[in-house]
Amino acid sequence: MQHRRGRNLKWGLALMLALALSGCVSPPSPGSKISEALASAESEGTAVLDLGEYVPGRWTRMLIVCGGSRDELSRELGFRFDEIDPGSPGFLSAAIFADDDTVVSMVVADAEPAFDDHWYFHFCSSPSDDSHDQEANIYARERGDTELSFRMHTTADDLRYWTVPHNHSTT
Repeated sequence: MQHRRGRNLKWGLALMLALALSGCVSPPSPGSKISEALASAESEGTAVLDLGEYVPGRWTRMLIVCGGSRDELSRELGFRFDEIDPGSPGFLSAAIFADDDTVVSMVVADAEPAFDDHWYFHFCSSPSDDSHDQEANIYARERGDTELSFRMHTTADDLRYWTVPHNHSTT
């Protein structure tokens, strides 16, 4: 009986450890998945990605945000949303995936260079564009129309980054 109880205790501890460790490893974020897809397209210099494939969950529309204000973003979403400020000096762009009154997921692109095989990218035409002084640059697309074309650029010091070189509005 003692031997059996010890074996059950070992299996129980092993199971608890496995469950605890499995909770420590989170799935890759949509931004990480997009970075990986762009890194694999380096030799071509262009990539067409359907962002909807990288964002699971129940969402009905994607907003590409390249500038504007919190009020303009909230107006476009149809509900108050203060988690990002498209008018702040450090903001470059974001892709927001929303349902009726909820943001389901968000990928915020910032000015950090590539690190650990993650590629610097953003959803607007150029990182040097000062879109914060312009009117709102918020483009809405329905689920199923979330494909974007990215183009790779290389700076003089060999930093590689990706942009979306066209207007996001649908016709």
